[in-house]
Amino acid sequence: MNNSDLLFADSDETPHAAVTGLAPWTILIVDDDPEVHLATTLALSDIVFLGRPLEFLKAYSAAQAREILRGSAEIAVILLDVVMESDDAGLQLVRHIRQDLNLHTTRIILRTGQPGSAPERDVIVEYDINDYKAKTELTDTRLFTTIVAALRGYRHLASLESSRLGLRKVIDAAASLHQSRSLDLFADGVLMQLSAILDSDAHSILCTQRRFEAPGGMVMLACSGRFRALTCAAEELPLDAGIRQQVQAALESQNHVFNGSHAALYLRTPTDWEVVVYVERGRPFSELDLSLLEMFGQNISIGYDNLEIYRQLQDTNATLEQRVMERTLALSQSEIHLRQFKSAVEYSSAAILITNRDGVITYANPAMSHNSLYSSSELLGRHFSMFKSDATQDVIYDAMWAKILNGESWRGELLNRRKDGVLHWEDVSISPVTDPSGEITHFVAVKDEISERKKLEAELRHLATIDPLTGLLNRRSFFALAEQEISRLRRHPGMLSVVMLDVDHFKSINDLHGHQAGDEVLRGLAEACGGCLRERDIMGRLGGEEFACVLPETSLDQAILAAERLRAAVSFKKLSLADGREVAITASMGVAVFQDADSSIDAVLHRADLALYAAKQAGRDCIRTA
Repeated sequence: MNNSDLLFADSDETPHAAVTGLAPWTILIVDDDPEVHLATTLALSDIVFLGRPLEFLKAYSAAQAREILRGSAEIAVILLDVVMESDDAGLQLVRHIRQDLNLHTTRIILRTGQPGSAPERDVIVEYDINDYKAKTELTDTRLFTTIVAALRGYRHLASLESSRLGLRKVIDAAASLHQSRSLDLFADGVLMQLSAILDSDAHSILCTQRRFEAPGGMVMLACSGRFRALTCAAEELPLDAGIRQQVQAALESQNHVFNGSHAALYLRTPTDWEVVVYVERGRPFSELDLSLLEMFGQNISIGYDNLEIYRQLQDTNATLEQRVMERTLALSQSEIHLRQFKSAVEYSSAAILITNRDGVITYANPAMSHNSLYSSSELLGRHFSMFKSDATQDVIYDAMWAKILNGESWRGELLNRRKDGVLHWEDVSISPVTDPSGEITHFVAVKDEISERKKLEAELRHLATIDPLTGLLNRRSFFALAEQEISRLRRHPGMLSVVMLDVDHFKSINDLHGHQAGDEVLRGLAEACGGCLRERDIMGRLGGEEFACVLPETSLDQAILAAERLRAAVSFKKLSLADGREVAITASMGVAVFQDADSSIDAVLHRADLALYAAKQAGRDCIRTA
């Protein structure tokens, strides 16, 4: 390979100017060919994406790339050669990146200079490969397009991860309000979310707060970026004069102060706390950015206000607990709670049942009657098993009872029967209720209707296995079932044959009559063949106009007869087009039989494909064997 294979023409993309101060995007080139490194860096050296230029790390082997990755977590894109020290060195490195290093935001583009070295399909799917290209495909323009698309994907994933981390801190703070650092965690999390939503390298977000018109200075609540290390009162902090002036101006005017790429948001909470959020970044804020700043600043102030209220409530509650312990008040509160609980259960959209320890129904809410079609009076006193259908195995009910009688909760999906006899799917959760001594007294079951969801799941499974054009098995499902037949054949020796079919002159039909006519031809072939096959036979569309049939318990002679029936049925089929013309269909076929030396269905298909080629060479509309 030479450099001209990689760089054919100058790109007509005009690169944007880099913004001073923004970190570059890091691109790791992994290839054992130095010329590829040189050509790639020359092609990409002038790219600037979102104001950030590119920097390149180079590895000439998978082992060297592992060393670089071990110390560099902020790599945006990896251009990875498939074949290096070994034929699968690149694929092994992909597994190392995704599984061992747990790097899921980095985008990976596989490249190869050796035709036929395509990665396994499961590698592309399971390990999140961004693209796969032959090196000869990557001209200047295509390489530019591929890199920009990968950088955009990396940017979105990194933004989502940053937002997730920020939200995690907010949740941690909400769950740990009693800890002294809850306030810091909450503020830190909100600032992290704000940075992610602004999608900026804003390394100077500062939040300060003080009591309205209270004496003394401001208090640092949370900060990020270059202010991360600041932890004391604002008057004592080494802040720039311009920053201090903007913060002070917001406090004095009790209003927001915006200045290009700098902003100071002023907020005053209902409990008279003043909040100033100071933000700066490397490029000016848009109107949307400023709206987001105001919204998140409000969230910060409300969050701190709530924490302060919570602290005050804790103090007040401690005093009340010492003075208010009268039984009449406790009974009154219990009665209110019971009424609230009953109302919540009665109006719940979920079906709720309460049974005694033996499973006899003692309560059913209206939703239960609605879903089962039984009235409340018909349900009370009946056993929970009244909903059981023969479609659910007894072993499932046995496991359910064993678990709940052991004091554990159980959840599962049951195909139950309504009063009208119609079966319907329910997501059922059952929890035991115990008395103060720990003895089980009742069970509470919550049931959600999921029949529509199960129907949708079945439809999705159908779409995942069937070729939408012909209604036959798609390539993936065909191979899965064919391999099952091979496995069965190894356990129980017998016979198996394969027929490969290919529509004759399919390209001419497409060119002459259009692709819609071509689709009709493929559907017609599938329909014609379907009437000639046994229920146990497996037929699928492998791609384009190529089909295959697996014939279990079929010798070569029997397979030839079956293929002849298929050929005759296809030849008999005449398709009428919209313009009144008819299209005759013929197909060439190759037949092969499974041999003990075959390691997989691929070997049989390969021989059948060779026979199919021979049939094509023999004039088409005929059958040949391998």
